[in-house]
Amino acid sequence: MIERIYERIYERILCEADVHTQDDMKHTSHLRALLPLAALCFDGAGGQLKSAILYSPDDVMKSLRKFKEHDDRYNTAWGTDAASQRTRDEAVDVKAELSNKAVEDAVRGIIQIKASDQPCWGAWEVVGSAAPGGADMARTVYGLAYAMSPSGIVMSDRISASRPAKAAWARVREKGERQALPFDDARNPKTPEPKDDCDLYRGKSGKTEPDKNPALQNAYMSMGWEKGMLNYLVASHDAFSNELAREDKRLPRALEKYLRYSLPPFFGHHYPGSDND
Repeated sequence: MIERIYERIYERILCEADVHTQDDMKHTSHLRALLPLAALCFDGAGGQLKSAILYSPDDVMKSLRKFKEHDDRYNTAWGTDAASQRTRDEAVDVKAELSNKAVEDAVRGIIQIKASDQPCWGAWEVVGSAAPGGADMARTVYGLAYAMSPSGIVMSDRISASRPAKAAWARVREKGERQALPFDDARNPKTPEPKDDCDLYRGKSGKTEPDKNPALQNAYMSMGWEKGMLNYLVASHDAFSNELAREDKRLPRALEKYLRYSLPPFFGHHYPGSDND
């Protein structure tokens, strides 16, 4: 049922994604792997911070089904006897605990971007990301950043960057698929136009070393397919929430709650020793 819903959503979103040429299509071929995934996106800090959490609805549902089959308290909770209200409430609490674990295990990637207080070509800054599933997953997670950025332009964290993040930005620069917008040092500008003024990445040393981390001294533009991908993943999340609501109307709220809670531990678990320099 859910898979068929995803298929229909996927086909419709690709038709609306404004992807027409063969050159564009080669950049979206990896989207078929997103079929079983969904994304929760939300704003914070007065709209100055945007977050996306990529997860597997199938993994969440598998855990809930397993719980339903094996936990007697859950089975009792779904009885019709009105006198068992307290038992039902207790079972919902137990189910929520399982939902927490199920959601943590289902998360595939996270990314957060924030608005800059400098021109920086209008780029939003990637301030947190984790995509342990390989190059395709990293491409997907960073694609969400471009889709969420109002300008379609993003840049690296200006203060610190983990080794995985540096490697990801280096791949973007080396491939050359995205237009790079070089920064002019906001502390010592050389160009007359202010739109490129931005703090250059300095790392722990506090010194600008463009030759050491050249990929971090640019902003990068959207390629066009990212919005369609984001729309598909958000629609998948909405479809899954509706499926959960048919089982228990409180589950969609619990899902969102635990997805939001998963941000810090997911990053810490996958990058416990990330060195920033």
